[in-house]
Amino acid sequence: MLRLELQRLQELDFDLNLSGFRPAEIDILFTLPSFPDTEPELTAEGMSAQDTKPVQCPACGERFHA
Repeated sequence: MLRLELQRLQELDFDLNLSGFRPAEIDILFTLPSFPDTEPELTAEGMSAQDTKPVQCPACGERFHA
């Protein structure tokens, strides 16, 4: 996330030396590999669809996904 913010500042011709980071640190940030977002898509209930499974309440017999 920091890399994206610094890239945006750089696109706006902001002097990244004023960011408080040393030039070597900025270089490292720009050369680190980026990882894709691996978080699962969440449903309205906040759980991913792949994490839910059908469950039946033993007391009342109500069926739902948990």
